[in-house]
Amino acid sequence: MIAAHPEWKGKVQGLAVNKAGAQSGLPSCSQLTNLPLLQDDSQGALWAALGITANSIIVVDAAGKMVLKLVGGSLPASGPEIEGVVNGLLK
Repeated sequence: MIAAHPEWKGKVQGLAVNKAGAQSGLPSCSQLTNLPLLQDDSQGALWAALGITANSIIVVDAAGKMVLKLVGGSLPASGPEIEGVVNGLLK
């Protein structure tokens, strides 16, 4: 998704771990990326995005504030909503 938006270059970092590639637990997932992995929120959505076989999508702004959480979200179906939120943040 990031590659499809050249205007995001240098501004957006992203990580998607799909159902087939998800590994159990943050320590396992940290081996897949050099991006920082944060603790799960109270509903476990971030853990779901990075740790277990479930679909969750989270967008975090440059200050680390979660601005979008789609529990049960998926790509590419949720793409337009994610793109809209990210484009709003970059204005």
